[in-house]
Amino acid sequence: MIATHEDADHMGGLSDVFDSYQVARVIDNGRCGAGCASIYAKAEKESKQTMQTEQQPVYQTDAYIGNKNSHVFHHAGCTSVQRMNKSNQVIRKNKEDAQLQGYRPCKLCQP
Repeated sequence: MIATHEDADHMGGLSDVFDSYQVARVIDNGRCGAGCASIYAKAEKESKQTMQTEQQPVYQTDAYIGNKNSHVFHHAGCTSVQRMNKSNQVIRKNKEDAQLQGYRPCKLCQP
């Protein structure tokens, strides 16, 4: 499960999600704060599940992520970025910068 913020419209039904699905991992963007941690703990206790939680950094929405190995650049939210090894990620400030550095656009997210 990915948590973007602790507002009630996102976190209010979390216990129901844990009751209905096996959730092994929770990722948040590091902006949730202590509120999310307490919600996770409560949901974990109520659903009797054990889960791993981690924080992933949020990239600027206008930034692009390049892969050092493939020389392909992506929108920061592309699923390919989520699967990419962190050590291969390079942040590019815009498309022109990426292309000048020899990167080509991702065929999936088409930045």
